[in-house]
Amino acid sequence: MGLLSDFFLATEAEVQSCSYEDIDTHFPVLQYKNLDPVVLLSLEGILLGTDLRPGTGGVNLSLARDFGQEGPWIYPVRPTLVAALSTLTSPRLEEVAAAWAKTEEFARASDPTSGLTELLQELSAFVRQTAAQGKRLYVKYVV
Repeated sequence: MGLLSDFFLATEAEVQSCSYEDIDTHFPVLQYKNLDPVVLLSLEGILLGTDLRPGTGGVNLSLARDFGQEGPWIYPVRPTLVAALSTLTSPRLEEVAAAWAKTEEFARASDPTSGLTELLQELSAFVRQTAAQGKRLYVKYVV
């Protein structure tokens, strides 16, 4: 089944007051699989031109909400990644997808670039809503 990775827009107060079941019905959500924090750090590193994966610089990932040992877990998406995604357009989008597809996290996929281009297009359009709505981008992880 993998790790479900649901991206959603909310305020901090909304995240703290909602149940995890509320997220899918009360907030705009983009649903993906296996976009764990290391995969997102890899993407952010490509966008910023640096290596941010664990063991390369001590990036601190803060947990916004923990629903227990079995999850789900909610993390805010780092503002630097949101900013980089919000300005991502073609042809840079295709370049980033190709570079991301070559990372260790996607090494076993048969043709990862095709899906990553569409994923980046969707995610880039989605994050542009954060500033307009005065909300922050979060990701909910469910095993």
